[in-house]
Amino acid sequence: MISFKPLLPTDEIHLWILPQGKDSLEEIFDRGAFLLSDVEKMRMNTFIRPISARNFVLRRVLLKQVLSHYTGVSPQNLIFTTRSSGKPVLEFPEAPGFCFNLSHETSVAILAVAHGDGLGIDLEAIRRVNTAHRIAMCYFSEEERRQLELLGADAGERALELWALKESVVKALGETVWDGLRKVSLGVTPPNITWNTLPPRGKEDDWALMLGRLRATHVVALALNAAGARGLSQTCRIHTLGENLDAADDVKFESFSGQSKSELAPL
Repeated sequence: MISFKPLLPTDEIHLWILPQGKDSLEEIFDRGAFLLSDVEKMRMNTFIRPISARNFVLRRVLLKQVLSHYTGVSPQNLIFTTRSSGKPVLEFPEAPGFCFNLSHETSVAILAVAHGDGLGIDLEAIRRVNTAHRIAMCYFSEEERRQLELLGADAGERALELWALKESVVKALGETVWDGLRKVSLGVTPPNITWNTLPPRGKEDDWALMLGRLRATHVVALALNAAGARGLSQTCRIHTLGENLDAADDVKFESFSGQSKSELAPL
């Protein structure tokens, strides 16, 4: 067994995103030919639409290059397994207490890494507000539905925010969002995120929840489960893959659980 200690402070969460420029994305895609395993290449070839195959490659390059940065192991030698929920887990090298999670929507992707017992991040396009509202009124908890009814025209956006938060929590638990539609009940009154019920794992103080926007087009939600998480992970550093400049303006967290705050800073 080979294990490692990632070069990641215990009081920080790091976020990595793909660049927006076409040329930058093409360069990252070209790297995929060298970084993908035989299994991943077979998976790429199962996509019917070329754009879907391209986005799959972009996400795998993002995941492999970032984890290589923290582990010191070349991207080609990283080995992953997949949980029943579809969440990838790093099998080689082993890193107890190091967690990561990736979320994507078409060609937009964001990867989070941190120390903890579980980490989840979710990305939802704001154009899905009406769909999120319909689902919420059928499947969310009674308290969440009551909160939405009080918001009137703003209910759709809040429903999407709650959906993203729920998904980030259940991903941190290693489950799927449909497992947590009722199990996880949350309230959002900016800048505060509160639990309507007890968390499904640990105490409220063991969770750090963050909610915001990515490039004004997506809702992004993050959930970290770790002992004393709300007082521990207060700095959220962000970087754009392949770029040296700070990309902090691309992500803005506006709501937090408890006293947690996020200071966006360059890596």
